[in-house]
Amino acid sequence: MPAALPTNWLVNHPPTAAEAAQVLDAITRITNIAVMSALSPTGITASTSATYVDIAGTSTPWSKRADAAGSNVLVLLTLRGFSSVAGNRNMFAIKIGATDYDVIVGDSNLANAHETYVGFAAIPSVAAGSYTPIVRFKRVSGTGAVTVGGGDTVSFLIGELPL
Repeated sequence: MPAALPTNWLVNHPPTAAEAAQVLDAITRITNIAVMSALSPTGITASTSATYVDIAGTSTPWSKRADAAGSNVLVLLTLRGFSSVAGNRNMFAIKIGATDYDVIVGDSNLANAHETYVGFAAIPSVAAGSYTPIVRFKRVSGTGAVTVGGGDTVSFLIGELPL
């Protein structure tokens, strides 16, 4: 497969059969997919902690089939949240087993304004096994509370990328 997938798809330029085959090949290499979406997660999770805190209601069972050398873990994470003061730097992670894997870092530009955060990560060295991944967050800098709750959505996709 070429190093780069086609990027010239426009409304008036549908993909050629060869371009569509390239994308299909890339998609079919992702295996063992699980998806979690929480609309207005259970309760409201707020924290001023500099260490990771679970966002309630954002876990799902998932099993990694290949050993650590056989595949990486792909995580796509999107969520909304807010900070009680402007200027906080927030970090969002996925916890797999006992390890937090950073996925998103974002600054809160306005106090009490819900902001959208989106990120993805390819995580190496995760052993095969059964897990319950959960989304977590912490305040990296600033003074206010980071909050995810009423009116917010947290979603992630997790899967394996064979090596």
